[in-house]
Amino acid sequence: MRMFASDRVASIMARLKWPDDEPIEAKMVSKAVENAQKQIEELNYERRKNVLKYDEVMNGQREAIYGERRKILEGQDLREESVGFVEDLVTGVVESHCPADVFPEEWDLGALFTALLEIYPVQVTEEQARQAAGTDELVELFLGDAIARYEEKEQAVTPETMRELERVVLLNITDTKWREHLYEMDYLQEGIHLRALAQQDPITAYRREAYDMFQGLTDSIRADFVRYIYRVEFVRQGEDQAPQQAPQPSRVQDNRAEVEEAGGQRAAKAGGPATATANQAVSDKVPRNAPCPCGSGKKYKKCHGATV
Repeated sequence: MRMFASDRVASIMARLKWPDDEPIEAKMVSKAVENAQKQIEELNYERRKNVLKYDEVMNGQREAIYGERRKILEGQDLREESVGFVEDLVTGVVESHCPADVFPEEWDLGALFTALLEIYPVQVTEEQARQAAGTDELVELFLGDAIARYEEKEQAVTPETMRELERVVLLNITDTKWREHLYEMDYLQEGIHLRALAQQDPITAYRREAYDMFQGLTDSIRADFVRYIYRVEFVRQGEDQAPQQAPQPSRVQDNRAEVEEAGGQRAAKAGGPATATANQAVSDKVPRNAPCPCGSGKKYKKCHGATV
């Protein structure tokens, strides 16, 4: 009634001053309540239907990600898939820096090498790259180099270990990126209803942007995997490593008797008159009630000042 009843019904109820504890049996009021109830139910149905449409989009993405995770957890061989990630990333970088519609003389090979060095340890020289006749030949050159470096790493750690590294690295990156993606999708859903102000269907806009975000998620997972797999180091458990011993700090003993004895011997060697003159000079600078400079904690007049 408060949301959907007309002003006419509200004014009538105010004039009648109907008690709150007495039921209303007027036909007009009952019909207004019935209409309001129908409108509320229709509104709630539309809201639930929209929520279901949003959930369908997320469920599709969730099934895709969980399917990839399931393959990893089941221990499937990911070598072919991993090499495919390398080929896609290297090809995309080369084609973006050296497009086919640009003459080879105008290619920015410096930027290309900088971008590729962030992916894998490139061993192709710039002179070899300049000899490429076109983009396709340049792509083949760097693809061969990238696959060769991948196989070198595989042989260095053994193929079995490399398969395990592929699974561990891909699983960790997928989980991290998926959590970040869920936060971004929640943020998108919270503000997508504002698209209606721009005469856009919020559901259609949500599906389109969710698809673009999911494509970005998969591209980011693959790119991070390639960059990480070339740099990850495998350390076998149980390897004998020589323990490094920390240097032992030298013990410093505060032996006041030895210090005073050594000081006395040096003073005796230096001669009486010179020592007396030095002590007199110190006594002129240090107040008698101040702590003694020797560090004994006594007042100067009761320590070294007593002999002056």
